[in-house]
Amino acid sequence: MRLATAILAALLTMTLAPANAQDCVDYTGFTRWVAEAPFAGMAGGVDVAGGYAYVVNREFLPVGMTVYDLADPAHPVAMGSTPAPGQNNDIVVSGNHAFVTSNDGLEIINIQYPTAPYVVGSLPSLDVDRGLAVSGKHVFIASEDSGLVVVDVSVPSTPVRVGHLPLPLYTRDVAVIGDLAYVASYDHLRVVDVSDPTDPQLIGSAALPAGYSTTLAVAGNHAYLGAVSSGRGLHAFDVSDPTAPYLTSSVDTADPYDVTVVGDAALIAGGGGLSIVDISDPSDLRFETRVPFTCRFIAAGPGYAYLGGGTITERDLQVVELGEIGAPDPLGAYAELDYVYLVKAVGDVVYPLGTVGTNNWTLDAIDVSDPSAPTRLDRLGFGHSVHKQGFDVDSGLAAFKIDERLRIVDVSDPSDLRLLSTTIVDDYFYDLSVEGSLLCAATAVGLRIYDITDPTAPTEASVLAFYNATDIDVVGSLAYVSGDGFGLKIIDISNPEKPLVRDDLATNQYFLAVDVVDSYAYLGGYYTYAIADISNPDNAYIVASGSVPWETLDIARVGDLMCVALLGQQVQIFDVSTPTAPLVLGNTGSPWPSRAFAVTGASDRLVVAAEGAGVDIFPAHCQLTSVDDDETPGPIAGAALTVWPNPFNPRTRLSFSLDRAMEVELAVLDLKGRLVRRLQAGWLPAGDHTVVWEGRNEQGRPVASGVYLARMRGEGTSRYQKMMLVR
Repeated sequence: MRLATAILAALLTMTLAPANAQDCVDYTGFTRWVAEAPFAGMAGGVDVAGGYAYVVNREFLPVGMTVYDLADPAHPVAMGSTPAPGQNNDIVVSGNHAFVTSNDGLEIINIQYPTAPYVVGSLPSLDVDRGLAVSGKHVFIASEDSGLVVVDVSVPSTPVRVGHLPLPLYTRDVAVIGDLAYVASYDHLRVVDVSDPTDPQLIGSAALPAGYSTTLAVAGNHAYLGAVSSGRGLHAFDVSDPTAPYLTSSVDTADPYDVTVVGDAALIAGGGGLSIVDISDPSDLRFETRVPFTCRFIAAGPGYAYLGGGTITERDLQVVELGEIGAPDPLGAYAELDYVYLVKAVGDVVYPLGTVGTNNWTLDAIDVSDPSAPTRLDRLGFGHSVHKQGFDVDSGLAAFKIDERLRIVDVSDPSDLRLLSTTIVDDYFYDLSVEGSLLCAATAVGLRIYDITDPTAPTEASVLAFYNATDIDVVGSLAYVSGDGFGLKIIDISNPEKPLVRDDLATNQYFLAVDVVDSYAYLGGYYTYAIADISNPDNAYIVASGSVPWETLDIARVGDLMCVALLGQQVQIFDVSTPTAPLVLGNTGSPWPSRAFAVTGASDRLVVAAEGAGVDIFPAHCQLTSVDDDETPGPIAGAALTVWPNPFNPRTRLSFSLDRAMEVELAVLDLKGRLVRRLQAGWLPAGDHTVVWEGRNEQGRPVASGVYLARMRGEGTSRYQKMMLVR
């Protein structure tokens, strides 16, 4: 069975608004980053027990361990902490005590009262203590250069070292099941008999195919070792005979530092983020997806995983909601560029700006009306250059700067791109925006305004000097400039020769990207975003702010969604239908980091510039809308779709009522929009109709537990309902 999908029951009483063109995808159904909880230090090892998360600090100050209340599991609240004894590495909670390893040894903390934890005992280390496991009254410690150490903690105030098994260098982690300890020891899995904790005995071992081990977890008859270096990835070992374990399968992942098993999934904290591996068949491990942000430690609770960043740049506690294994698949891809830096879209024509070969820059025009087969309409090359410095498409013109050259291209006919002008500008552009007859650029010296009434001969109208501009969006006669250190400037450019600052929204946040829609400005920064009310351009103010897991490269609001492209990661998607209360929905599933994105006009598909891999085209998000009992929503007149029972096992009834005869297709999809079972296809008379789904696919085989979408199509539009199969 796949990883259990954590979906709130309330979602099951909601339908999905129809998407234009091809099927939409519910991004909320997949495992996704949802929040971070501030941590006073550098969040390291983490464990979850009894509705609380316990997180240790990898720095020496200011705290040792912090307790978080998980009453709202997506938003942990700090309750209490202990002083910092040293650089902590790992933590395991058992009963009323937390056991912590550090560079200095073992520390035992009383956690009976989460608001007031306190240290009750400690034991100096033989060496740098790494992973640990607790079984009964004993703690088993992976001591880096000393091997396996056994400590009697029956009296927590006076722990006593009672057993020791020397092992080769780099003993990193340990798990104990019954009378056996499984140890990640350099390039081997080692199995140790600990039936007598005072005399642990090595009884079996198996070598990694390459590299050296960093972490392990044991589930059923298999041990899962994470390894780095040449053998990077996750390795499964059959340990049904503990005297003769053997390797069954391996899969490459980002460098794994910690691993835990939830159902049929191994969750791996690593340099590339949270990697998820399907372990339903241990002889055939399959990498499924990555939730990208830096992390080194992980623990799982009901429906959520909590990750310690453990690095200088990723210091807080990260929260991931566990859902379907995998990620939304792209509908199609365009791979005729080696590297795409920026992308814009006008209708169903997409303009990627990137390189072919070694820094040979090109602007392509691509028709994505059929997302499965993007077609290049034209290409304009610009030779060898290095630095891209802004890009925009508006009113039939594309403008961009590469190195010192500002270029304007006629894109009114996408099949015939024409270079109109090239202007040498001795200034660094962070971004630019085209609005009517003006081109405005956020530059190293401030705001530059060009008159492009004649795009073949742009002329500079003015320069408004200020420092640290990062991005710009122009709407009407106002330019909105984000800054590294000053927040947001709102500048009146109705007289381009004399721009006037209307407001300067000073904040303590550094914003790197801005997009303006209606009365709001959407700002992305370092690990943060903010939404500002700009209805009065003389008095803008922040109405909402929150966290993102990395540095913002691009931000845009499209419909009810706010999309944020993050450095080295995918595009994060938020619901901002209520701008004062944004909600995290999920992220795109490209295996490549994203640089920028655009949204097609007719279908709201997300077009992502994937670093090193061209352009990926993702489906729109199926947006949730409530359904009242006495109301039939949506464009299919008289066609309300209900599912009962829901959740169900193994069958459910899909009911709908037609106020007139029509051709109807009723189908079951998975969360990626793929067909599971077609239940009805053909003409139906007016009246009430019920179709039973037996929880089987097109081949008649039972499907796994999880969340599925019931889709009814009629008269060119669609209705959706979520339903949960629980076997």
